[in-house]
Amino acid sequence: MADRKEYERAQMEATAKAYAAKIKKEAEYEAEREKADLAAADLGKQYRAAVLRYQAAQRETGGSHLPVSAEAAESVDRSGGSAVLPVGQLMIPQTDALICADGIARLQAGHEWALGL
Repeated sequence: MADRKEYERAQMEATAKAYAAKIKKEAEYEAEREKADLAAADLGKQYRAAVLRYQAAQRETGGSHLPVSAEAAESVDRSGGSAVLPVGQLMIPQTDALICADGIARLQAGHEWALGL
């Protein structure tokens, strides 16, 4: 009977220690996630600014002199009105370039976070 009580006490103690370790690890991961989110937000701002600088430079220099069809200037939802950024021979709407900037920033921050594990 004493052995059983000792076994149950040891099991409860081990469970409590495991739970405390789990809570501590989750708090560490949350702190790292917050740092990665801040890094992604900062990179996103930098990339978005680069997209806007590129667009402004293209306007100042007269663009890349590539033809822009009415269809190419429309966004995916066909609402139109979105500026188009030339990238080599590829034309993409500014909104898509900004989405890509945010996505790349999140990927880079996630990659850095994963390397830190």
